[in-house]
Parts: sequence; structure tokens; C-alpha cells
Amino acid sequence: MRPVEGLPRDRRRHRAPLSTAPPARTVTVQQFLAALGFLLCVALLVHHGLGARRQARLAVWWQVRVARLKGLWLQVRHGRRPRAPGEQARDQAEREAADLIERARRGADRSGNVIRPHRFGERTKNERPRRDLH
Repeated sequence: MRPVEGLPRDRRRHRAPLSTAPPARTVTVQQFLAALGFLLCVALLVHHGLGARRQARLAVWWQVRVARLKGLWLQVRHGRRPRAPGEQARDQAEREAADLIERARRGADRSGNVIRPHRFGERTKNERPRRDLH
């Protein structure tokens, strides 16, 4: 310990604390749970005091937030970017169209640039039914 300047010799060993503020309070688990329960009761009381329209609007607001969090969680968990709603349907339609073209080329007569399929509308038993794209 360094001696404190400006004090008599007999009191130099005992330093004054650097801060005069009381020590920080620690919150116990029981106090934390009690505060959380109190806040929940206040929130329910406020919700009960709202009108039916505001309750419905608040419920929709929470549903949107929960859905957004679920989407973010799935995005993080799978490591993918979010896809637009029409993107999946477009990708499936492109795959089906490419499949139809390939099947038409397999059993077709070629004359220059023209491909004339033998059985364009028929399906074999191994092929899955096509969805109408129009």
C-alpha cells in the first residue's frame, strides 16, 4: 500500500474508499421472478382494460412479430435467404416445363428446327401427373 499524502502519519495506512457510493445491489433469482410476475400482471390488467378492437389489433401485431421471429429462426437454422412467395411456384413451373420438353424430345421426330412429338399428351405409368400451368 502506498501512503496517502496530506494525512497524519498514523492515519496514512487507511485509505478512504475511491467511491462513496454504496456497493451495487445484486438481484436474486426470486426477486427477478417476482418482478417478472408483477410486470405480467400489469400487462394483463392493461390488456383487459383495452377495447375489443385494440385487443384484436394487438393480437395481430403479436402474431406478426412471432411469425417474423419464426422465419428468422428458420433462416438462421437452415442458412438460406428467405424466398419470395412466387419464387417456389416459378421454380416448380420451370422444372415441369423442362421435364415436358425433355420428354417431348425423347420420343419425337426432328425435321430441322421443328420437334414433332409422337405422344405429347400421353403419359407412361411411371410419370407423375402434370399440373395445369394455365
